[in-house]
Amino acid sequence: MLLCVDSNKNYVVDVLTAINMLSDAWKSETQETIHNCFCHTGFMTGIEEDSATGHDPAVESPPTAAVDILDDLRASGVNVGAGTFEEFANFDSAVLPCAELDGDEVVRQICEPASGGQ
Repeated sequence: MLLCVDSNKNYVVDVLTAINMLSDAWKSETQETIHNCFCHTGFMTGIEEDSATGHDPAVESPPTAAVDILDDLRASGVNVGAGTFEEFANFDSAVLPCAELDGDEVVRQICEPASGGQ
């Protein structure tokens, strides 16, 4: 792809090509790289040596207290109100991420002819 760009040739990426590129990139990653990513994101919290790589997990800084997070937000000008961190974090927990459809509605949407001039 870079060779095409350098030589001013047009390079088209279709879905299959993109999937193959993603697959090749994933296969080129080492187990240690993936392990380190999990350590940095906090998914692995153990201190013992990992048997997959033979390395000690990265020592992360201790988690920031919820009060500190709210104080930082307030100091940067974000209006988070006077509630607790849990209330702030769960503010939208009652909001549905998508509409709940019953079986009849799903069937109706599937059987409905596509609109839009086709």
